[in-house]
Amino acid sequence: RVLGIDRDEANLAIAIQEHRGIGNLHFKSADILTLDEGNKLRDNFDIVTAARTLQWISEPERAIVQMKKAAKRGGRVIVLDYNLDETHWEPEPPAAFQRFYQAFLEWRTANHWDNRMASHLSELFDSAGLVDVASHPTHEIVRRGDPDFFDAYASGIWLYVIQTLGPTLMQAGFLDEGARRCVEEDYSRYVQQTLRLQRHSMETVDGRIPAGA
Repeated sequence: RVLGIDRDEANLAIAIQEHRGIGNLHFKSADILTLDEGNKLRDNFDIVTAARTLQWISEPERAIVQMKKAAKRGGRVIVLDYNLDETHWEPEPPAAFQRFYQAFLEWRTANHWDNRMASHLSELFDSAGLVDVASHPTHEIVRRGDPDFFDAYASGIWLYVIQTLGPTLMQAGFLDEGARRCVEEDYSRYVQQTLRLQRHSMETVDGRIPAGA
């Protein structure tokens, strides 16, 4: 039995639509930060996992404690996440995109989101009382010529970010409309014509709940 939780109803609707044919997979509206004793999600799972998620939570240490509480004794917590400030492109992307990416990182910092989440996971696992903590490099690398090179979630993911988060950065004062249009055009051309390699720095960290916890 697999349960996916999210506090965003729109995300849940998409998940239900895309995975409705899997009988043992269910979804529930819940926030990992506010699980309480009456939630029935505590001490209930062999594995509690999150991928690319804690980087969007301003209290990741609290999230990991809550993930630990949702797992059974002897169960495992497994988290995959980024070091966004180590994302690497070959050759260097256009100057307009580099300015956009710096604005993106600064916007995240202003929201108290960790741009080096992957590097801090092991320490947070230790602080939460998890044992047998291990970290595994899980870098995501795409190269020109790969079958999915132009996929929105491979080399084109940053074009997707420009299009979806660009307006948010503008509203927050980190970007103006002229710069957003320029970076979208320049980065799209760069992906199509120039980009050879993109590397996302990522780590997978897992730990075990002590049997007596």
